[in-house]
Amino acid sequence: MVFGSLFIAQALIFIFEGSVRNRISFDVKANIYGLTGALLIFYAIFGYQALEYILGRGYPEILSFGMFPCPTVIFSLGILLWTKKKFPGYILIFPIINALSGFIPAFMIGIIEDIGLIISGLLALSLLGSRDKYLIFRKIKKEGP
Repeated sequence: MVFGSLFIAQALIFIFEGSVRNRISFDVKANIYGLTGALLIFYAIFGYQALEYILGRGYPEILSFGMFPCPTVIFSLGILLWTKKKFPGYILIFPIINALSGFIPAFMIGIIEDIGLIISGLLALSLLGSRDKYLIFRKIKKEGP
């Protein structure tokens, strides 16, 4: 119930910031952000479940994309890597908290595929942080002192 509420809140944030305030827009490019985003999306939709199957879990134990938080968070982070401009940082709060909470199931419960959740959170956070610093610097340089 908690995760469901957080994902509904996240969806409302995406709708508000993307549609109402026009602060989120997407543009997939063949650069590090586009390729990493595609890799995370692929892992969320196919790789996570394939890894679970390889590790011995089958239906109905498989944590499917869209139904469980872990692959859905990875997908969200992949999509955020496809944004073409800096967006408000609070949009990352729920996905990053979920991604970093992957330490608990990965190491305490033995859900090995959640190591991908942790990696995706750290990767997305570092890439988006470096991209946004670059965009801010580029804007300042373009406008001048």
